[in-house]
Amino acid sequence: MRQNISNNSNNFSISVPKLVFAIDVSMEINKIINIVKEGVLVGADIIEIGTPLIKIYGVEIIDFVHKAHSNIQIYADLKVVDFPEIVIPKFFSAGASLISVMIFANKGNIQKALELAKLYNKKILVSTMGYPISELKTRIEELSQLGVEYIIAHGSGEPHEAFYDMVKKLKIMATIHNIKLVAAGGINRSNLYQILDYNPEMIIIGRGIIEKDIKTEIKYIKEKMLKYQKDKGGDNYAGKL
Repeated sequence: MRQNISNNSNNFSISVPKLVFAIDVSMEINKIINIVKEGVLVGADIIEIGTPLIKIYGVEIIDFVHKAHSNIQIYADLKVVDFPEIVIPKFFSAGASLISVMIFANKGNIQKALELAKLYNKKILVSTMGYPISELKTRIEELSQLGVEYIIAHGSGEPHEAFYDMVKKLKIMATIHNIKLVAAGGINRSNLYQILDYNPEMIIIGRGIIEKDIKTEIKYIKEKMLKYQKDKGGDNYAGKL
């Protein structure tokens, strides 16, 4: 059950979100594999292969990472809009467990993406990046009716701009039932607690980790998540994927 931060009732359960370590800057494949290893060793729950890497390497990068680290879930940030029936099966087959679809994709394409996810026993995350704030609640309610579970409050712009854009979206999304929140955009160790207040299922962090010492940052963030959960007296983890 997700907390609505505007509700001061104590009748809710706080869970530790899954930490998604986003690798979304251009680099060689061997370096990617090594960075994934670092992240997994210190507690990253899911590895995101970001859009830039997918543009450079295609589906092969998913295959490489999956073969090197078959025990970790991979999120492919494909940002699918059209032709899900062509794109999505390739990436699920290569080892991706989660794939992103854009919120402005048409109804038919979103439904097809959900059908494919069910077929492969995988997950679709719908990204709100670039969608008008004024229309967000109505659109998410429509998507919930289609069967969408995971919605990313996806901030845009430079890190500080992306963070505040994301928070605006989280405030709206926290009032909508039957969806699972995913937070992405400008998150780092200093602003993490502001996001934990919304009790998201997943928190995606890229530059807030990769531009620092990776092991140190992931360990610190995981410890901070666990401390927050302990202080609130909640469950161990957000729902299983």
